[in-house]
Amino acid sequence: MIFGDISDRETSWLADRHPVVGRALEWIRSMPPTQPDGIIEIDARDVYVSVHGYKTLPREDCVFESHRVYADLQFCISGGELVDYAWRPDLGTELSQYDGEKDFLFSHP
Repeated sequence: MIFGDISDRETSWLADRHPVVGRALEWIRSMPPTQPDGIIEIDARDVYVSVHGYKTLPREDCVFESHRVYADLQFCISGGELVDYAWRPDLGTELSQYDGEKDFLFSHP
């Protein structure tokens, strides 16, 4: 996990070395201030943005979401959020079967 600001030197370093990350960050930087919720394809389904808003849940009501193919870049437009992480063997109880088509698995910490 990398935690930082979109203008951090480390973020630029990562974007320079991984074109997919660079394209995603480029889109975020040019995002209109009134971007509606929805899926925006940058490079078909290889690189896409899912814009959505939600109320942050209490920690005890949250679950882990994991992926095997895609990587999530989380960008908080306003407000804030606490993000926990864990190594795959420590994800806890699986709450669903891995969905290969949607590339996600929910687990309880």
